[in-house]
Amino acid sequence: LLKAGREELETGVSADFGIFNDWRLGASLRMDNGRDFGGDPRFQGLPDIPSTLRARISTGSSLGERWSWSTSIDKDLLGRRGGSRLSAGLGYRHPLTEHSYWDFGLGATYGDKTYLQTHYGITPETAQSVGRSPYTLSSGWENMRANLQYTHVLNEHWVLFGGLDLSRMLSAPSRSPLVGRKTTHSISAGIAFRGKR
Repeated sequence: LLKAGREELETGVSADFGIFNDWRLGASLRMDNGRDFGGDPRFQGLPDIPSTLRARISTGSSLGERWSWSTSIDKDLLGRRGGSRLSAGLGYRHPLTEHSYWDFGLGATYGDKTYLQTHYGITPETAQSVGRSPYTLSSGWENMRANLQYTHVLNEHWVLFGGLDLSRMLSAPSRSPLVGRKTTHSISAGIAFRGKR
């Protein structure tokens, strides 16, 4: 929504560079809040995932008038078992008017061994202490996502939006005993206010 009707922006503490006419390169820092089991008896004794600072570098380009692709990599900078992730996506924009459009996107995320083990695994040491079976992962695909969003720019500051997001866990993470739903969805709608560029 920050970029609707404007140039694309990275979120977080960021910098954005135009490297070629149709290419973008972005860099940002963002907080990852980790995970707190919050006393859930299903996960009794399992260690929480600490918060950390992640660095993210992204790039992307248009593929003609309506298609675009993007990819990014982010990494835990504080060594708190956050590991690294690689994300890639393909997008299609269908304009309705000068100020409104539909966006459709497909994407997937790949995690390294450290990231997937921290978020979906149970180490042998932890398993022994809590009386559960260990679950170990190597690097691999984490999930696939699809989204559909409608955006209408009212003016420089106000934007209406609404959409549907679907996510499906893949491969080893989907079989983790820490995963409940393998497929999740969300519906969003609202109005957003933006400051000056």
